Amino acid sequence: MSLTLRPSTVQPSFTDILWLVGYPALLAAVAMLATRPWRRGRDLAGWGAAVAIAGGFAIAFYHVFGGMPPFPPSLAQQWLLFLGGPVIVVAIVQSFVKSRAIAVAASALVLGVTPWLLLRNVTFLEPRILWTWMVAAALAMIAWWAAMESLARRARGASLPLLLGIVVAVSGLAIINSHSATMGQAAGSVAIPLFVVSLAALSSRGASLARGGMLAMTMLLLGLLLFAHLFLDMPARDAALLAVAPLAVWAGELPGLGKPDSWKRFAVRTAAVLAFLALPALTAITGMNETLNQQYEGYSD
Repeated sequence: MSLTLRPSTVQPSFTDILWLVGYPALLAAVAMLATRPWRRGRDLAGWGAAVAIAGGFAIAFYHVFGGMPPFPPSLAQQWLLFLGGPVIVVAIVQSFVKSRAIAVAASALVLGVTPWLLLRNVTFLEPRILWTWMVAAALAMIAWWAAMESLARRARGASLPLLLGIVVAVSGLAIINSHSATMGQAAGSVAIPLFVVSLAALSSRGASLARGGMLAMTMLLLGLLLFAHLFLDMPARDAALLAVAPLAVWAGELPGLGKPDSWKRFAVRTAAVLAFLALPALTAITGMNETLNQQYEGYSD
């Protein structure tokens, strides 16, 4: 759905705020409370973050598109809603089955099938090019998840979900600027659960995104960027920068920065992430401002 802004609808209504902010925050709070974050020294269960992230996206998606889509979906982006189910199942299984091999295999299966589901009905690409996209995207998703899952086990505490929330918020703006206000709003709403997860992690200092939460993050963020680049107008440069930005959190693992939760590590992580976000954020804000100015001028003529 293309971006259409009118002077009377620029400001979100109370109902919009409730569905895009209030309900995702409430679900995330309940999910994180269920993981009992007050148990200091214990990692938060990954299924809590998975429910918060995938569930928050589902709530926002339901609102902006006016209901649940049919199954199987007829539109590529609708698969991102339904893939939240397998992601949560994998996260719950990891709470009971402590096998690393099973966790890796199940996560890789979900991520490997994601590009195929998103792109299988594409007709504007030649079959050879389409399959190249599918395979390359699947391998990239699995590799990205492996790197970020390992980071989530190391970078305990609030900084990782907080920075990921900022990345998602900027991605939402970039998707809106790519001419899909609905998908941009749904994507940006995922930042709210991540901020709630960050608060829970601040309380417990637990690895709140490992074993499920990072899987949900990978599927949604990279799936949204893949969709925005191929189906919308997001430049490859912006999609790549937004995808790489979370990996920049690894900069905080450099030696000599003190304790795992030191302010030096947080400062380095934040600076590295913002360096990658600067150009996509500037492009999105500038583009949206130009669109608003053009439409206001059109209505005033």
